[in-house]
Amino acid sequence: MSRDAVVVLGVLLLLVVGLCCGRQQAGPTAPPSVPARPPGPQAGGPSVPSGEASAKVMELTDADFASKILAADKPAMVDFWAEWCGPCREQAPIVEAVAAKYAGKIIVGKLNVDEQPETAKKYKIDAIPTLVFFKGGKEVGRVVGLTREGELSGKIEKALLGK
Repeated sequence: MSRDAVVVLGVLLLLVVGLCCGRQQAGPTAPPSVPARPPGPQAGGPSVPSGEASAKVMELTDADFASKILAADKPAMVDFWAEWCGPCREQAPIVEAVAAKYAGKIIVGKLNVDEQPETAKKYKIDAIPTLVFFKGGKEVGRVVGLTREGELSGKIEKALLGK
């Protein structure tokens, strides 16, 4: 095998490993990688398009993130998502269901990483969907990838409600 062929194979191997691990070498405008979908059926909930917030889920911006989430008197969960992300669209009704289940106990928000890149960058969101949990203005946990309702409820109970 020639030296050129070995170099080409090495470069290809690095690209494949980088893609598999969710790392991107492109500039800051590249969309976050999307993790693989977990096996099995997904829990459902009320059907709300991923680009719209509901009465129980607030739409967040870079400008209001600190006042609505970090300065909040309740713990919060933020769904970092993008319109083009298939798993994010599947996660949306699960987030809605969890917001309804924990209404009054936690704040649930969603932040579009394409439209609000500064907050996503600050919290090092490099794969979506990512759900980040905040308590007392600090991050206390996160889950990356499409997450079933039962698992998400368990994370909320542990990270935000101390159960």
